[in-house]
Amino acid sequence: MGLVPFQMLKIRHRSGLWLPTAHNFLETNVRTYVVGPDGRPGVWFFSLDASSRLAVMGGRLFYGLPYFKSKMTFERRGRLRYGLARTCDGTESTILTEAPQDPVETVPGSLEFWLVERYLLYAMKHARLYSGRVWHKPYEVAACDSQCESVGPVERVLSDVGSTPAMSHFSPGVDVEVWPLRPV
Repeated sequence: MGLVPFQMLKIRHRSGLWLPTAHNFLETNVRTYVVGPDGRPGVWFFSLDASSRLAVMGGRLFYGLPYFKSKMTFERRGRLRYGLARTCDGTESTILTEAPQDPVETVPGSLEFWLVERYLLYAMKHARLYSGRVWHKPYEVAACDSQCESVGPVERVLSDVGSTPAMSHFSPGVDVEVWPLRPV
């Protein structure tokens, strides 16, 4: 299971149009790593928190994903600090992490490659399983030290969660394209 906080920057519709109030926002997702019925690896989202109401509505409507509107913060003072407070139920999360200066491209066969090089997302919509193609250049990642002051979104899925992650990675990010869902 992964708890993944990040910034979404310069988001556009596939047509090239900027989305009002949804082109720059913060997001945190709780995910697990799955293999679909056809044997292809992908990501399953337990929850996605976003600071953009439009992103939440679009993610729920078009992708059937469990998005929640959250007040989110991001600070960079030596360490990176991501915070969220879910609007509907007060679920909170605070993550402190470092931004290493030496991320490298993931190597096929490594755990890092297995975790980040996923090119499908899976979702249930109208009681049917769908997948959506995801494309991005290979991630550059580096192991880092992180601490979770609170992990509310994960606690909603798992009851016994500690404040120190089993492992933690940082990536400066990549450009990502997501295609519409198709039935599996």
